[in-house]
Amino acid sequence: MARDYALLNSDFAKRLYSNGLFRIDAGPFLDSARIPSHSEWFVDGGVQVRISVLNSFNFGISFGRNLRTGSHAVFIDDSR
Repeated sequence: MARDYALLNSDFAKRLYSNGLFRIDAGPFLDSARIPSHSEWFVDGGVQVRISVLNSFNFGISFGRNLRTGSHAVFIDDSR
C-alpha cells in the first residue's frame, strides 16, 4: 500500500423493517480510491444490508463489485 491516497465512501440506507426487537436497513454504496503511484481510480459499487438487534448488536453484509474489472467481494461486519 501507499502512504498517500485519496478515498471516498458514500452509502445510503433505507429502513426496510423495524420493531422493538430488531431493525433491518439496506441500500447501495460506492467507494472510490486513488493511489498516486497508479494513474487510474479504483471504483467499487454494491449493496449492503445491516441488521441491528436491540440497538446493541449490529451485523452487516456487503456485496461489492469492481466496476472496472468485474471482480467481486463479500464483506461481513459485526459490532457490539
